[in-house]
Amino acid sequence: MAAGLVRQAEEWRFEGPYNWLGGRCGIKLAKWPVPRLPNWLERVNRVVSEKEEEQLKRCIARGQPLGEAGWVESTASRYNLELTLRKRGRPRKFTYAAN
Repeated sequence: MAAGLVRQAEEWRFEGPYNWLGGRCGIKLAKWPVPRLPNWLERVNRVVSEKEEEQLKRCIARGQPLGEAGWVESTASRYNLELTLRKRGRPRKFTYAAN
């Protein structure tokens, strides 16, 4: 959709919505592990804001869960993903004042 090749996700034959709505492209999808949210297709086709896009890119690059802060922390803890929530690189050294 972002590239302008289709107007809606279900029109692209290599997308999940195409397959879920009866399209056939030779790819067998696994069952969803949780029930789909109400209006899931509208959510898939919704335009993403710049802020949301940056969050998505960061989560994909870091392997972080995406969602509300409390859910992200509990999910990261449950699946041993705490490192994905920390800043990258070595922690800063603390300088102590001389007595």
